[in-house]
Amino acid sequence: MKRTHYILIGTFSAVVFILSCWALAHTSLPTAQLPDGTTKTINETDMKAVRWHEYTPSHLKASSWSKMIVYFLSEKLHLDGKVHIVTASIPIPSPSKLVDFSGNMQPCADWGGKTIFVADDLFDKSGTNWMAFDFGASKNADSYASWVRANLDCIRTKGVLILDSDGHILSKTPCAIIVDRTTIRIIPARYFVSPSANTSLEPTATAHCVSTLI
Repeated sequence: MKRTHYILIGTFSAVVFILSCWALAHTSLPTAQLPDGTTKTINETDMKAVRWHEYTPSHLKASSWSKMIVYFLSEKLHLDGKVHIVTASIPIPSPSKLVDFSGNMQPCADWGGKTIFVADDLFDKSGTNWMAFDFGASKNADSYASWVRANLDCIRTKGVLILDSDGHILSKTPCAIIVDRTTIRIIPARYFVSPSANTSLEPTATAHCVSTLI
């Protein structure tokens, strides 16, 4: 009886420990990654005033079960042995080029499986100019996830551009990226840098975006 009692106590203690570790991991404060690669813990209270534009993954919609299955099979299953699921190479421009922001964000949401929130501050208020970013890498993506990471890192390191009909750059906004379990947020980096701080919002010089997110 004593042995059984000790086993039950040990099992209960182990379960409590595991659940405590899980809760701690999932209640940690989210961090924003800034253009220069540094990170900063964010205060969600400060984010309440931000208005967001939302890109929802298609596989969360009832009419897109097939996309959900394809996403799951290509990205979530890892098979050992002779059978492997292989995702085809996904093109990334090299050298980099300007691409439509919204045109790439919806595939990022679909293929990344996370809802993407973009701060309204980044959008052109007139609605007549082009919102874009400089997208490129030294090689193509070998999975949907790496393609999404390349997009996010280029936005973070190179900023979001607003261009007029003649291709002239009207504005360039350095961005921060916030990634958690179910969402990705893209927001101007100025939200996280004090005007009196010496921290630069400009990215460090680099030939290609370096994927470090998600």
